[in-house]
Amino acid sequence: VILPVQTIGNSYYVSAYKDNTSPFSGNSELLIVGCYPNTQIEITPKVPTISGNAANVPFQVTPNPVQVYQVQASDDLTGSLVKAIN
Repeated sequence: VILPVQTIGNSYYVSAYKDNTSPFSGNSELLIVGCYPNTQIEITPKVPTISGNAANVPFQVTPNPVQVYQVQASDDLTGSLVKAIN
């Protein structure tokens, strides 16, 4: 989803997809693009992430403007919460 800066909100539930029926399916993922300096983002993944974040345990990132932050999981990330906290 691409949203103009003027229309973005501060809290989103992730709608992702992971095809568990195919051995050739890739990982489920979400991407966050920084829009403003020093914006702290809290991510609460519904499943464990490949980078080692536990399911249902919030963690924070602070992407710079135009920086992209990627979260991947071996299972479906649908229902994960992403929100700006400042």
